[in-house]
Amino acid sequence: MGKLSVKPSAALALLLLLLFAITCAAVARHHTTITTVEFEEEASLGGPEQSCREQIQRQDLEHCEQYLASRRDRRSGSGEEYDEGRHMMRSCCHQLKQVDQQCRCPEIRQIVREQQQEYAGHKMEEIVRAARELPSACEMSPGRCEIRAVWF
Repeated sequence: MGKLSVKPSAALALLLLLLFAITCAAVARHHTTITTVEFEEEASLGGPEQSCREQIQRQDLEHCEQYLASRRDRRSGSGEEYDEGRHMMRSCCHQLKQVDQQCRCPEIRQIVREQQQEYAGHKMEEIVRAARELPSACEMSPGRCEIRAVWF
């Protein structure tokens, strides 16, 4: 049998093909998580739904917005960061107490909707989780807000 000889240009082509395959495999391993939050819009414009829309336009829940945004960047930190988070939550609860009970979840969903637009879905899991439990954390009704989130 004779020796198998490979031309330098063919060897270079094989090397480039192998490098391309390795790069594709590395890129395939990297993935991005995008969060989509779905909201059920109220069907009618009368009754409590309209009242809530009007209240949402009047209310300023800046502390709740700040508290939920802080959940996005949350990491285990110092006691000072923990105290700051508790202070933000107490301020949020004080503002949320001013909202009619039936309007609390629509207000919270509106904040999540705005933050989803601001952060383009990035790291929304913590915001959604905290938003769902916000009434309970503030010891008010309803205990939990329905916010459906889809991660992909």
